[in-house]
Amino acid sequence: MNPLKRTGMLSLALTTGLMAGQALAEFKVVGYFPTWQGDVNSIPYDKVTHINYSFVLPTANGGLQPLEGGSQRLSALVQQAHAAGVKVQIAVGGWNDGDDSAFAALSANSGTRAAFIQNLMSMVDQYGLDGVDLDWEYPEAGAEASNFKVLMQELGEALHAKGKILTAAVTATDFPGSVDADVISSVDFLNLMVYDLGYPHSTYEHAQSALSHWKFNEGLPQEKAVLGVPFYSHKDWVAYKDVIARYGASAAQRDDAGGLDYNGQPTIRAKAELALAEAGGVMFWEISQDTHDDTSLMKTIWDVVSGSTDPTDPTDPTDPTDPTDPTDPTDPTDPTDPTDPTDPTDPTDPTDPTDPTDPGACDITVWSASAVYTQGMKVSYDGKVYEAKWWTQGETPSQSGQWGVWKEIGVCDDDGGAPTDPTDPTDPGGPTDPIDPTDPTDPGGPTDPTDPTDPSSCAVWREGVTYQAGDVASYSGSVYTALVTHTAHVGANWNPASTPTLWEQKGECDDGGNDPGDGDGDNPGDGDGDTPGDGDGDTPGDGDGGNPDDGGPGPVSGLPKHALIGYLHASFANGSGYVRMADVSNDWDVINLSFAEPTSPTSGEVEFHLCPVSECANVESEADFKAAIRAKQAKGKKVLISIGGANGQVQLTSTEAKDAFVRSVSAIIDKYGLDGLDIDFEGHSLYLNSGDNDFRNPTTPVIVNLIAALKELKAKYGAGFVLTMAPETFFVQNGYSFYGSGQWGGADPRCGAYLPVIYAMRNDLTLLHVQDYNSGPIVGLDDQYHTMGTADFHVAMTDMLLAGFPVQKDPNMMFPALKQSQIAIGLPASVNAGGGFTSVQDVQTALDCLMKKENCGTYQPKGVYPNMRGLMTWSINWDKFNNYEFSKSHKAYFEQFGL
Repeated sequence: MNPLKRTGMLSLALTTGLMAGQALAEFKVVGYFPTWQGDVNSIPYDKVTHINYSFVLPTANGGLQPLEGGSQRLSALVQQAHAAGVKVQIAVGGWNDGDDSAFAALSANSGTRAAFIQNLMSMVDQYGLDGVDLDWEYPEAGAEASNFKVLMQELGEALHAKGKILTAAVTATDFPGSVDADVISSVDFLNLMVYDLGYPHSTYEHAQSALSHWKFNEGLPQEKAVLGVPFYSHKDWVAYKDVIARYGASAAQRDDAGGLDYNGQPTIRAKAELALAEAGGVMFWEISQDTHDDTSLMKTIWDVVSGSTDPTDPTDPTDPTDPTDPTDPTDPTDPTDPTDPTDPTDPTDPTDPTDPTDPGACDITVWSASAVYTQGMKVSYDGKVYEAKWWTQGETPSQSGQWGVWKEIGVCDDDGGAPTDPTDPTDPGGPTDPIDPTDPTDPGGPTDPTDPTDPSSCAVWREGVTYQAGDVASYSGSVYTALVTHTAHVGANWNPASTPTLWEQKGECDDGGNDPGDGDGDNPGDGDGDTPGDGDGDTPGDGDGGNPDDGGPGPVSGLPKHALIGYLHASFANGSGYVRMADVSNDWDVINLSFAEPTSPTSGEVEFHLCPVSECANVESEADFKAAIRAKQAKGKKVLISIGGANGQVQLTSTEAKDAFVRSVSAIIDKYGLDGLDIDFEGHSLYLNSGDNDFRNPTTPVIVNLIAALKELKAKYGAGFVLTMAPETFFVQNGYSFYGSGQWGGADPRCGAYLPVIYAMRNDLTLLHVQDYNSGPIVGLDDQYHTMGTADFHVAMTDMLLAGFPVQKDPNMMFPALKQSQIAIGLPASVNAGGGFTSVQDVQTALDCLMKKENCGTYQPKGVYPNMRGLMTWSINWDKFNNYEFSKSHKAYFEQFGL
């Protein structure tokens, strides 16, 4: 029997993995099962609630093609599924090699729609099916989308009249806008196909973004949102079970093997937990692609949903494991438990953490410059204990500032004593709590963990931590108790205040400590995306031939391995011609809308308006512009708002300006449903005040406020937020020669002014594409000047970013290398677009040198960088003006490396 259906509803008493908010509504676990492969008798029916038998194909006149696999196969499936309490639906359509002409034809006429619905109802009756899953991939915008809506309404009425269910498979972003409120009201739930979205094709961030889009942009109720996950790989289509057969069981613990991009168990588990908290179910394509052992993805999902153990009723007084049973001699909450070896009130307890005579041992590993450390790892250095906030190697803990990788968390005393933390105001308890055991105000014994007056209950909530049911944490001054066991995944922002299905508020906490989720950038749980791995397959030590460390982790981007980034003249015309969003070539992977500009240089308020008709006669309407953005996103493209440009000076000189910037940028992103933000601050937007000499600890307000604003935006939109920057060489590579006003003064204070911003945001930065044009000569790491427009210039400028360099040639001020996947070279698309145009041949000569170490000129790069992200250009418009020479030529070049 299916444990989720024992009583006709879900109960936390029976399935401890389910959220409180799901208790009265069925959480769905939906598996597609194909007509052409897989053994009906091998399906683990105890790990699904619904099976979609896939597919029956429609005909243009409203009929149904003969069922592949025959009727006996479907009958056997229904019989076994129903015996286990599992629903079976017939899935109609599917990809079908992109041929959806039958759907388009039958939906356009009321007579053929009626015939189609009648044929489906007859099939449902014949086989005793529970409903229909409509999988039209995909109705085009316009008439087809409208006809889809009518078809769904009419089919829903027919099915619901017989007590049957209707679902549909839809894209991650509702391409092309075929689902509206009427469709949502007609379906029992929607299966969101959050896969096939580029490279990597189905990340955790994709899942977050899709659920957010459907719930907040499309108005889909949580209980109707079923998150889809893949049981197969890209770039080659390989079933998960075959990935494991080829590369062994260890491949189940990662998301890439042999160049294949898939979802292993950790990612599937994280997505299942996300769905449990934020959706109404999990769906997967497809059952026969799974394994049947401990590497099984279905088992992984079900373990999350069911709590992974035999359910026990905590209210049953005869349950021997009932933690609240007052007669249980091993009750961990009983302060008089004689079997508790660590009773904190026992003066003879050798492990008493408050025993001042316990010499302890500072067993924290000593920091090593050659060792690799990841998020959460602790080291000792110069008598202090530090914790890594993200991946690092060779960065001295004592030199890590506010935005640095290391956080000081305590000290190791000279006698080798245990680390202490006398300075953390958010941790009043713990092993260093100097409580006098004779203090008459100390009641002794453990305190009620839910007591809001108990200072130990004010341990601050953090992302990246697994909380057990009953755990207590503080957030924004309040105390919360975890309702269920779950992991607070970094970037998910499942903070207690916003997830009532995970946490229950118990009172107030007056510890006065910083909330680690406040975006202050000084801890691993502040939503800044400082995760130890970015899922791009470009991990430390991956043998990719570049830096052995690749400069540490970067954010998940959802971009292809090699990408083209282009700026679209969306708000103005400059002689290159206006290009509608719908007409942008699909060769572009990132489209930067140019530009949002400030209302004044220091207001912080930015505005974006489409090019006026008087300037751009062929400009589209706002509605068409938004629809085209969604269509691009449905194809895996990223659309960003670019702030600044040559005429847009932005100086965030005050907190008020910073707040206005965050507010106005958010409004633009939300209005157009954009994927993120591009910072293109030029001119005098950024500069360094006199005495601001350390890029790791900036003090100039325009720098500090910009960093704070970007961190707030990142925290608001989560790990899927795309952040790019397009500085000029003067603001970046020129920092090798001069930083700010220079060692002796007299230099331009803008020299290297982007460096502190890049450094502070390096683990949130998706792409850095420095403008290798409109530049004067710049000194490279060979201490020679390099001039724009040549292959050597691009190699030298890019090598500085991928190898790192000493700022102002000070060996104690090393600007660390960035990841290959974060770097693209900025170029003009034609001679009209900007100074320093470089021919296609010379650009590709530079790429040969950087990516293969072939065809190098006088400059020899420090490493080989086959995984650098790609090329940026100003602009998409100028590329079209130049007959697409840039995009076509360089897209073809990158194909040799795999897109």
